[in-house]
Amino acid sequence: KGITVYFHAILSKDFKLNPETDKVFVKSGAFCGGAKWENICEMSCVKHLDVHGYLIEGYTVLPIEYMNKFIAYKYWISSGEGEYEFIYKKQVVDIVNRCLYVNSNLINNGEWHQYDDIVCKKVKSWWSYFQDKSKGVVEGKKIAAEIMLENIFSILGTWSPINMSNFLYQLKQFHVVAAHPCVYDGGWMPWTELGFGMQQVNDLLLQYMRKIARPFLLPEGAEASQKGVVMKSKLALGLTLLTIVDAFQLPAAKEDLAGLCDLLCLEKKSQKAVEDEFHQTMEVFASSVRRTLLQLMKEKKYLMELDLTLVKSWMCVLPTENLAEFIEDFSVDILTSLQGVSYRLQNAAPSFKKPEVVERLVKTLLSLVCGERARALQARSWLSCLTLCFKLHESVCARTERVLEFRVPAASAMLIATLAGLQPTEQVLGDETALENPVVEILSEALTCTRSWFKSALSQKLLKERHPHVTFTFSAELEAWDEFVKISFPDEQFNKRWKSTLLADLERRIQEEDPVNRILAYCCQQQRLRGLDRSIGCCFETCAIEAVTAACQTQSSLLDMISSYNMDQFSQLVSTIIVKSWPRKIERSQDDFDEILHHLLTWPDVKHIFSFNGMSACIPPKFW
Repeated sequence: KGITVYFHAILSKDFKLNPETDKVFVKSGAFCGGAKWENICEMSCVKHLDVHGYLIEGYTVLPIEYMNKFIAYKYWISSGEGEYEFIYKKQVVDIVNRCLYVNSNLINNGEWHQYDDIVCKKVKSWWSYFQDKSKGVVEGKKIAAEIMLENIFSILGTWSPINMSNFLYQLKQFHVVAAHPCVYDGGWMPWTELGFGMQQVNDLLLQYMRKIARPFLLPEGAEASQKGVVMKSKLALGLTLLTIVDAFQLPAAKEDLAGLCDLLCLEKKSQKAVEDEFHQTMEVFASSVRRTLLQLMKEKKYLMELDLTLVKSWMCVLPTENLAEFIEDFSVDILTSLQGVSYRLQNAAPSFKKPEVVERLVKTLLSLVCGERARALQARSWLSCLTLCFKLHESVCARTERVLEFRVPAASAMLIATLAGLQPTEQVLGDETALENPVVEILSEALTCTRSWFKSALSQKLLKERHPHVTFTFSAELEAWDEFVKISFPDEQFNKRWKSTLLADLERRIQEEDPVNRILAYCCQQQRLRGLDRSIGCCFETCAIEAVTAACQTQSSLLDMISSYNMDQFSQLVSTIIVKSWPRKIERSQDDFDEILHHLLTWPDVKHIFSFNGMSACIPPKFW
């Protein structure tokens, strides 16, 4: 395990590099823990920069134990006889090298980007020009900074939450390296005499931001000037620049603020175009700032002690992805949690399709309901919670379209069952039946809602293939029925109703299939059925046995069709097939030995009867 370190640098034209034959390496002695310097990665020329040389890039893996440590490294160029780059700083202790420091707080998905400046060649008699070279180093850092910023901003050419996250992390990594220039001279050493640091880097960042914003702020010919821009949306650019100003606390001037306001103003377009741009832009920013918002709430958690209603406001503005963590960390009470989650899901945009987020949210509520605080609910609060659980189940069922996501509505149904089991023993206004009717009604509606979900999600027939094997149209259907059938309600009468009603729906789906396919489904899916609730296997077995009579009308060798499976597991089915395959005239004259013998000798499935009874070894092959 380690951190992938990407090196970015500008190779000076003074090396006269031939990209076809010459190579550039990063050398260090610390990556492998040894004193000997060796190549740790090869750099590639990715762009010719005319008078500035080449943009070079490469990567390697840094052992994780070397994070937060200072590491000496240097660029080595193979042109000519081969030479190290030269760093124009007077040595104090030892040879002056570059210094790598991978800050663990700024790692993004196991990656670190090291944005270096210009890789310089040693010039003869440079001592006489040392003062000028120091100024040249600063100019080189400015040139490199603009090129690196252009490289970083190009990430936003494709607008997505992932790219926005990568962009912000890489910009922070660039900023921390560029704003704190240092070298490795016997150890880490700041390069203070350059007079180049945080203020200069912030100025460079502001200048670049003004540059990319200018095409959108020109009064005339704006469309022509925007052809080469990376970000096509003015709103997206404005919000991006606002995020950067806030993240780095940049000292923006008044004219900058005016330009920013202009970028944030929606252009005159059709309503649909405006809505599409707004939603696409905000989706990216909601993803990138949601962790920041939750962290801010955690820091201000003490405010909840001053205003108990604040938690409801926070649950309304927090991104849905963070609600589960918020409920866990803030110890939100059950009623408030159910109110907040139910409200958010009922009012969520139709485009919100993140089953894993909803599942985690419902399971968090389930964990809350199973806790000690839920057992202390009073009668009225409990009934309110049960009602909210049903509304939540209703919202979940409406938003879950695929059978594959069955665990989400199953979890919300389990939430209802669990809370129903916490019904207080106290009476309301002395009426023992005060809670009875509403509870029965809620549970009945939950069953109706669940059945509607199954009907909507199972939009096609149960089976999709015929002989010799059958498979299920929806691969997760069996597991879905199993998950719901296993849910146990505290009321025994309703529990039986819940289970029998769902099994009856499953039975109807099986009975819609061809009789032969019903038998094959039971036999070829036996292994899966054994891992489910026994009632589901019994349902398939019953349907298979009931299908035998009709199947025998079209298929004279049913046993042959299922002979590849272990028929010992289907004793009742096999017995039924034997009985139903027996000719009716023999049934009427059981003493007619000739008729019985003729049937046994001509019936295609007779060999399986002997196999089934372990007698196949005693029968001569010619009788098969």
